Amino acid sequence: MSEGPIAGFVTPPGWYDPSPSEFVSLCAAPVRTQQSMLDVPDLDFDDLAAISATEPGVARSAHLLGLAGADVAACIGTPFTWAGLSTEAEMRARIRTIEAAAGCPFIMPGTAIVDGLRALAARRIGVYAPYYIEPWQAAMRLAFEACGFDVAVVTSADTLGLVSARTTIADHEQASSPDIAREGLRRITQTTSGLEALVIAGAGVRTVDLTPEAEAELDMPVVSSDTATHWAMARSLSVPLRPGVIGRLGVAS
Repeated sequence: MSEGPIAGFVTPPGWYDPSPSEFVSLCAAPVRTQQSMLDVPDLDFDDLAAISATEPGVARSAHLLGLAGADVAACIGTPFTWAGLSTEAEMRARIRTIEAAAGCPFIMPGTAIVDGLRALAARRIGVYAPYYIEPWQAAMRLAFEACGFDVAVVTSADTLGLVSARTTIADHEQASSPDIAREGLRRITQTTSGLEALVIAGAGVRTVDLTPEAEAELDMPVVSSDTATHWAMARSLSVPLRPGVIGRLGVAS
């Protein structure tokens, strides 16, 4: 007897990624998962050109997931969507290339966030990227602007003075804590007016537990790399999410 559809996850090399088990816990119907770690053990995460060059590797991992029966697959890691690209059309074309290899729908966090913001009818956004170094922040701003958003601010935990200055993506653990994320969102709303949504970028910060609370406190949608990916995968599978688990995005059409 079937135990539900299969969601596949391409995950970055060299770290534990909770996305597969987290996704199962959020779904209100049975799902199964498969995981394929990107086979680039020496990937330099600080180098966006190196991340862009992983597209063939992501496609290979997606192909393996497709062979394993995945009904939808996703790549975890926001910059894999837009690194090295300058338009939304290019981002969508990258996804179509990987979908062709996978043989099933493919989700990337960057465009999942874009789709989620559009579903919420939010255009003016504040972006909090807790551990992003400056080149990542600049590239991400351009990516959101290329998708038509009014990006009021892009900032990080160290820029806000919440953690010590950092120069590498690998040093992300402290900046990724939920308590620091909550404070980062508060400071953005205190200093930036007219926002219609907040974005938390970076799959290294897990936002499922903090999102409903932050939305209630700040009276504003919060869309994150992890929640947007879960939302997009669930929609692709036609599997409902448990009520309220990812905040306002969970009920967006």
